[in-house]
Amino acid sequence: MRRWAIPSSHSSCLSSSTNEGILGSLRAGGQGHIKNDTRVPAGTDVWTLTPDGTLAKHDSSHKLAVPRKKLSAAAAGDAIVFGMGYDDALPKGTGYSAAWEMLNTTSGEWSTGTLPSGVARQYGTAVGCGGKVIFAGGQLSGRSDAVDIFDAATHQWSNATLTVARSNLAAACAANRYAVIAGGQIPGRTSVDVLDTQSGQWGTLAPLNFGRGWLVGAGAGDCVVFGSGPGVGSESSAASVDEYCFGPMLR
Repeated sequence: MRRWAIPSSHSSCLSSSTNEGILGSLRAGGQGHIKNDTRVPAGTDVWTLTPDGTLAKHDSSHKLAVPRKKLSAAAAGDAIVFGMGYDDALPKGTGYSAAWEMLNTTSGEWSTGTLPSGVARQYGTAVGCGGKVIFAGGQLSGRSDAVDIFDAATHQWSNATLTVARSNLAAACAANRYAVIAGGQIPGRTSVDVLDTQSGQWGTLAPLNFGRGWLVGAGAGDCVVFGSGPGVGSESSAASVDEYCFGPMLR
């Protein structure tokens, strides 16, 4: 386990709501039990809850403009954004997607476009942090270092690059400010990139204990934690956890 201390400030977390209540959950795309079932990759489900937590509405009427699986999603402000993915309906090896689709939870309207990097890919990661939605990495014919960023306040897109191209990576947010992007493959990566969403500055943190993809990440308060994921060769990383904290050093 590793701790990394950086002075930070706090800002409030954002919640999503609709005109009819609180947005409880949203699902889009994917792959059905039958791989070529075309209904699943284009499908969406939006569950809206009342303030007391009961189901107010289930809407499955919207269809994705680009049907696909292996996409990533995150939320910031009143925007829930899906990006990247793979379309099985296209010839093998050509279905990688650079599309994004967004639900505005205030208006209930959907919009779509192309990620500013223009890099079509699957198996990337996404995180909502500091009022921004960040898509990073992914797989195409090789591995991608592309980063695409949506600012929920200005509704503007921008793009950047990771220090190391990789797919099957993980991302998490600390202090609603620091977007931390860790791990990935191929081969198993120890790389950890961090975006300060307030200043717009990128940096790197101490590497993971093991190079690995297929890991998971989560953030709470000032800290993010990354765990699981197969290691390289004889390395056993499934039980390994890396923790990064921003703010006063925890003792």
